[in-house]
Amino acid sequence: MRPVDLYEKKAELMLLFRVWYVMLAVCGILGCGEGALPGSTPPEKVASLIQGLNDSASSDETFQTLFVSGAVPEDRAKYFSALIEVVDVPKVHGNEATAQVKISQASIGTEGGHSKAVEVGEGTVTWKLKLEGEEWKLVEAPLP
Repeated sequence: MRPVDLYEKKAELMLLFRVWYVMLAVCGILGCGEGALPGSTPPEKVASLIQGLNDSASSDETFQTLFVSGAVPEDRAKYFSALIEVVDVPKVHGNEATAQVKISQASIGTEGGHSKAVEVGEGTVTWKLKLEGEEWKLVEAPLP
């Protein structure tokens, strides 16, 4: 192959890569399917916040940001040691929401260098949330 052929081939591949990259970026911004993007409706946002609480509990700073002022539980380690599951579609009424949440013991061990050794009760509880600005925050998140 001549050096000119290699240069042309490389230019073609770079062009294809750029086209693919732009298409991927546009698809990510606009969405590839019909309807709303996943996690964009209020019930989906509420469920997502609740489902992520276990992971967020590994950091005191992150955990605090998920609650309204004055509502942060003191027993953060229990939330980190819990398996947290939204049972049904959260009910949203204006800027308030409720969700049925099933709590059970996560497998005891470590995750990210943090221990999950705190014992957690099991059962289904109701959590209450409030919309602050554009973010849902927990008002009440009792454990069984």
